[in-house]
Amino acid sequence: MLRLLCCCDCKSDLSVQKVFTEEQGEIVEGFLNCVKCGREFPIIGGVPRILPQSLMSSVLRNNAGFFTNYDADVRESSFGSGINEEDLKKRETMDNYDFEWNEFSENYAEWKLNFDEFMSPLKLEDFKDKLVLDVGCGFAPHVYQAAKLGAEVVGMDLSEAVRAAHNNTKGLENVHIVQGDVFNAPFKSEFDLVYSLGVLHHTPDPEKAFVKQSLLAKSGGLSFTWLYGERKQLAFRIINFVRPVTRRLPDLANCALSFLGAALFHVVFVLPYRLLKKAGLKANTRGKYVYWIDHFEKYPFRVTQANLFDWLSVPYLKQYSGEQVAKWLESAGLVNKRVVFFEGRDSWKIFGRRP
Repeated sequence: MLRLLCCCDCKSDLSVQKVFTEEQGEIVEGFLNCVKCGREFPIIGGVPRILPQSLMSSVLRNNAGFFTNYDADVRESSFGSGINEEDLKKRETMDNYDFEWNEFSENYAEWKLNFDEFMSPLKLEDFKDKLVLDVGCGFAPHVYQAAKLGAEVVGMDLSEAVRAAHNNTKGLENVHIVQGDVFNAPFKSEFDLVYSLGVLHHTPDPEKAFVKQSLLAKSGGLSFTWLYGERKQLAFRIINFVRPVTRRLPDLANCALSFLGAALFHVVFVLPYRLLKKAGLKANTRGKYVYWIDHFEKYPFRVTQANLFDWLSVPYLKQYSGEQVAKWLESAGLVNKRVVFFEGRDSWKIFGRRP
């Protein structure tokens, strides 16, 4: 794992500085050190935390016990307090997902359906024996599925969701979890496949994030992303209308709202749809509203609630046209470029290879 990592600031190699605890040869608690600039990065709960100084205060806040237990010396050069406007925006996103993906962290078997749907038209050979990076892995449902296809997978997330990701992939020797920022990623450009699924449209600058993501692929490597298109259905118009209020509510309030909304959706649409299916009646799932009913009917209730919570609470929820996302491929300098419209979800899959 260490061979893939680098300092998020100066891009130099990292070395192991301290080991407090380890299990089966893996460091559980300790510190990494940049061999050039000297910055220190903690390993907490088996996860290296390699973030810019301005974002490390969240690591301190969420893992105070680590620094107390090991009497760790927190140096200002590694945990600086300076922060700019862009980092403030990132902190909003961190705070949201610190809660969301530890609250809705169940790695249901049904996530394989989601992975297959999102990753099409990629094939088994794009994963088997390949080195893969999941950007914005959340609680790692897609990391888990990619690993099951035979890839060595690194899951990176900006938030404390890495705790749930590590727990959900424990026991998979071909999985590594890292806390990092796509805009200052702590990796060398060695990946065969770098992907992000439903992530970049939640960042302050999605196009820049895609360019940064693509730079992590090796020459000939593939950069793949799925993101929102222009969603104009009534349900999304209502969500967009209420978001200026709901995104400022406490997490527990949005939990309650998303539970009520998901329950109403299931009672009014999902349960009758299941009864019609049992009666042998088939609906045209190409219709935009029927697609969503058919989609959520396949998943546990908590998945519906998590989706609604996400839409109500995230700081950024951006939507794009095909012309806009096609320009991202140009900005990233990729070749063999493709833009695929995902009709049911009114969304885009864009991908290409580094020259």
